[in-house]
Amino acid sequence: MSDTTAQASSNPRPARLTPSGTLRPTHRTAVGAAPVLVGLIAVAVSLFLAWQPALWTDEAVTISAASRSWSSLWSMLGEVDAVHGAYYALMHLWGSVFGFSEAALRLPSAIAVGFATAGLYLAARALDGPRTAFAAAAVFAVLPRTTWMGMEGRSFALSTAVTVALSCALLAGVSRRRRRWFVLYGLLAAIGVILNIYVLLAVVSHGLYILLLPRARRALLAWSGAAAGGVLAGAPVVIAAVRQAGQLGTPDLTLQELARKVLVDQWFLGETPTNAAVSGSGNGLWQPAAVILAGAAWLLAARALRAPSRPLLAFALPLLLVPTAALVFYSLAASPIYNPRYLSLTVPAMALLIGAGLARLRSPRAVAALGLLCALILPVYLSQRSEGAKDSSDWARAAGYVQAHANPGNGIYFGPRRAPEGPLVDQTQRRISTAYPEAFEGLRDVTVLATGEADGSLDGTSLRLQDSTSRIKDINRVLAVRRADYPPELTAAEDRWFVEQGFTAVDAWSGTTNRITVFERKSGGSS
Repeated sequence: MSDTTAQASSNPRPARLTPSGTLRPTHRTAVGAAPVLVGLIAVAVSLFLAWQPALWTDEAVTISAASRSWSSLWSMLGEVDAVHGAYYALMHLWGSVFGFSEAALRLPSAIAVGFATAGLYLAARALDGPRTAFAAAAVFAVLPRTTWMGMEGRSFALSTAVTVALSCALLAGVSRRRRRWFVLYGLLAAIGVILNIYVLLAVVSHGLYILLLPRARRALLAWSGAAAGGVLAGAPVVIAAVRQAGQLGTPDLTLQELARKVLVDQWFLGETPTNAAVSGSGNGLWQPAAVILAGAAWLLAARALRAPSRPLLAFALPLLLVPTAALVFYSLAASPIYNPRYLSLTVPAMALLIGAGLARLRSPRAVAALGLLCALILPVYLSQRSEGAKDSSDWARAAGYVQAHANPGNGIYFGPRRAPEGPLVDQTQRRISTAYPEAFEGLRDVTVLATGEADGSLDGTSLRLQDSTSRIKDINRVLAVRRADYPPELTAAEDRWFVEQGFTAVDAWSGTTNRITVFERKSGGSS
């Protein structure tokens, strides 16, 4: 197999050089404008209606961490979520200027997707020419995993953008053999590992690329030094993540679920409106569309393998397979740490293969194939922009109900996320108030012992409701916010406790994942 594309006609010839060896001004302008254009389009695609889905538990964690003081954030990272510490620090700075509304929280991720798309265009052009570059950038911008991470207030889009930048630095270093590119590579590797420890697997993938491509092996020593320096700089985060390893992954992952997540969810679905506690939440056109999309995309990727470009395959296949295989193998052999969202950094590699497959079709067929992909993506994309897109979250409506039915001085009770196992509760529905604080201003939390910022945890510490009698003596109205799947026997026991304290249920609201009951009593204090 040669270092050139087997189907040379699939990509136009490179732009002509002037006698001095530089691109003509018109060609240089066109080449420079293309990545900017595709990047801006990708930002628009990810940002469209990104503010519409309600915030959910993962994004509430981001807000909780990023809105703390620096000392409190540092204290928290010593106990939990060290893997996201750099992202929280960045969002602390961002939120201090723009706040934490749905749009403000998600905008950095959309911008990161734009940078990743522009970088992927440049990488694909270097590997396989402009036709593949346009196709790969277009595919990346609309793949469901991309459009999901582009509207998610978490670190996945930023770490993917750093991975693409890391790849561009590597390709430039290999082709130009200048030390500065490998210095940049080492710096980006450190930043990437600190943002997301799985970027370490992308660095390993780059080593395989150098070994697989003969003309790249001359850069092995320079890459090794840069990679080692970057990884060592990020080592403290890796060590902290290992100590907190119980916080990663998806427990009780069956082999069938693992196969579905790898073949479909990781690239062609993103997260979904599905919630096991919500009847019918997994139904919708997006579900079969994602499966058909996966089949069509894998066929296009296979076409790239049948008419290969050795540089592109040597680069894309390790980046696609190494991180995925590492997490799958570890999940099967040791602990179930695999989660599709952790491998968002592999999406550019999949887009490269699909883009190369499209580039090897004649223009009318390529346009038709891309149109088919977009038609299959559309139901998934629209499901991601629905109000309950994130785990069927109804938090915005729940907060709206509280704001409309509570007065300053009223009590608020956040039920546990699971049945309490002792006298203290560490996780409650209080995350809703973190996501939508304006709705809960002036209300008195009747069970909180310490906030997360006070005790260095994500959620703080609470009493059980039955141990909070003294806290409601002067409160005549309490709104109880409980999970929709909260055990019925526990709900009944809490309702009886309210009755024993002289309260009566006067109003109720039911959402997809939450239930709110309003309790009142005629005497015993002020409202």
